[in-house]
Amino acid sequence: MTRKIIAALLFLAIPMLAAAQRQGQGHKSARITQEDGLSNSAVNCIFQDSEGRMWFGTWDGLNMYD
Repeated sequence: MTRKIIAALLFLAIPMLAAAQRQGQGHKSARITQEDGLSNSAVNCIFQDSEGRMWFGTWDGLNMYD
C-alpha cells in the first residue's frame, strides 16, 4: 500500500517540478533594501498587481515598488 502511495506522489510531483523550473526561466530578481526606500528589511508578504507594480508588506507598512 505504501509503495502505491509513494509511486503516485512521484508520478504527480515530477511533472510539477519540471513545470516550475520552466516557469522560473527568464525571471529576474533584485535586492531591495532600506536604502532603496523599503520601510523595514523584514518583508512579510509580496504581491504583484495587474499593472506590474510590486507591493511589499512589512511590519512598518505597505511599500510599492515600480
